[in-house]
Amino acid sequence: MTAIHMTASVPSGRHMALLALVAVIAFIAALPQIVQIPEPRHYYRLGTAEFHEVGKPDRTVSLPARWVHETAFGPETATYRISFVPKDLPDTELALFIPAVRQTIEVRLNGHLLPRMPRSSWSSPRSGYAYAATLPQQFIDAGGNNDLEIRLIRTDGWLSGYLSPVYVSAAKDVKGYRRIADMLTEQWRAMTFALHVVAVMGFVTILLFRYHDPVFQWLTLVTGWSLVLVLSQSPVVGQFLDGSRLYLLPGVAGVGLMAIGVAMALTGQERPHWLRLSIWLVPLVLFLFGVSGVVGLPAAIVAGIVTMIVSYAVAASILIRGFSQNGGWQGAMLSVPFALSAWFAAHDLLMGLGLNDGVFLLTPYMRTMILVVIMIVLMGRLAQSLNLVDQANDVLLRRLAEQEEELNELHERDRCLREQSVLERERQRLMSDLHDGLSGHLVSIIALAERSDVNGAFISSSAREALDDLRLVIQSLDIGDSDLLVALAGWRERLEPRLRRIGVKLEWSMEAMPQITGVTPANALAVLRIMQEAVTNALKHGPATRILIRGEPRSRGAAIIVENDLHDPVKPGKGHGVVNMQRRAEGFGASVRLDFAKSCARLELMLPGRLVSENS
Repeated sequence: MTAIHMTASVPSGRHMALLALVAVIAFIAALPQIVQIPEPRHYYRLGTAEFHEVGKPDRTVSLPARWVHETAFGPETATYRISFVPKDLPDTELALFIPAVRQTIEVRLNGHLLPRMPRSSWSSPRSGYAYAATLPQQFIDAGGNNDLEIRLIRTDGWLSGYLSPVYVSAAKDVKGYRRIADMLTEQWRAMTFALHVVAVMGFVTILLFRYHDPVFQWLTLVTGWSLVLVLSQSPVVGQFLDGSRLYLLPGVAGVGLMAIGVAMALTGQERPHWLRLSIWLVPLVLFLFGVSGVVGLPAAIVAGIVTMIVSYAVAASILIRGFSQNGGWQGAMLSVPFALSAWFAAHDLLMGLGLNDGVFLLTPYMRTMILVVIMIVLMGRLAQSLNLVDQANDVLLRRLAEQEEELNELHERDRCLREQSVLERERQRLMSDLHDGLSGHLVSIIALAERSDVNGAFISSSAREALDDLRLVIQSLDIGDSDLLVALAGWRERLEPRLRRIGVKLEWSMEAMPQITGVTPANALAVLRIMQEAVTNALKHGPATRILIRGEPRSRGAAIIVENDLHDPVKPGKGHGVVNMQRRAEGFGASVRLDFAKSCARLELMLPGRLVSENS
């Protein structure tokens, strides 16, 4: 039951949100009918006028009055004449104020052109504005009848005219009222233009880095083309274009079709190829029809506006349908200005044709609303993108931490295995060294001890050799990467007393010996054993009375030379341990050479600059 209730509550909540969205659209659409222009503080309200139009009889009209043009397009003029007798006017600065007027206006009092109060350069007579003029006391006939003549002039276009009641007020009261009116009817145009520029710059910048994003592609098209239309219709640029600006009005059809593309992109729908073509072809065809006279420019403009109305309505329905099915606040927000743009564009079209009593063009206000919502959507998508990046970073950091933990475990395991392997290799080496060296001496000592005819001196000599070999093994355990000279110096300390006891002179010189790297316990022991065997051979086969050991540099490393004197000529052969020494030397990348002269023997151990380990 709980699961069923929760499932049912989801569409119910979405339906409530949909109803709220429709209610917001309906409320804003009804605001122009609900909100009325407030009356300013005044001394006189002039609400009746004689209306004069060329070629027609004069008639009395009540203000506000709508002026429907006789001709559908082009310049026209209409005149409103008002007579009044001022009474009890205060001795203060006066002003003539018209809260709502559409089309260009000229006002004369008793034949005098009234000086208009300063107005914003963004004021547009065609869209509707508030008019104010200074009313000099000398222009007023205080005791008689005063004639007020108001001329509405349509210089071009197709929009109907409009004139609200006329008020005679204090200038200070008019200025406060005008500030609010100017902000609502004039200054917002400058704000809309600034928003357009910022939006276009922002979307172009984003599109340079996210050119594959369809939402930003369509938003850039909408805001860019809308900016062109705003510029062409603005008083600042429009005055240079003059009547030619009207030829751009069929382009509003493209803005509406682009809105459909935005709606489909936001709801994740594929944009059909015909839509991409129509946003350019439809305005172009309407422009050509208007210029060529096939249907006339007014009809082309009306067709463009109708296309825009239908397109905005379709775009709003796509967004509302997407919101009802899948949710998504971005589409819901943008559906509001799209739906209102369709509604207010229809209102403005009817007003321009003189079919309703509207005062101001309302569609331009929707441009501001669309831009604001687009900026909100942009910020929302940016925030969503940043949230996705943060979430991705969190996932990556979590996975990285897991990988690091796993790698640390593998590294620790590998380190333990390497340490065990090193210890095992060192143990094997020690066993091999002890077996090859010490065990042989011990076997020899045992064999000599078991023989009754062996002199004790031989046993003592074998025991010393065994002890020397053991010391070599122990000394090699504490050898660093470049401690070969240290190992040789330790070996010399043990060798020199021994030679001195038997009357052999040792000459030692290692000052020229360069540093040798790559020294390990194994190859250090091999070097010392080669040296020990060389000295042993010199004592046995010399028999030597002088032994010279020195180190010399070589082009690719160093050489340790052992020289001893000879008493009897010796022929080189394989019985002097040279093969054994060569085998040891090859184990760490060295070589041994033995030379004989008339009265001396010379052994040269040539070492590389870096010894080779047995693993290499």
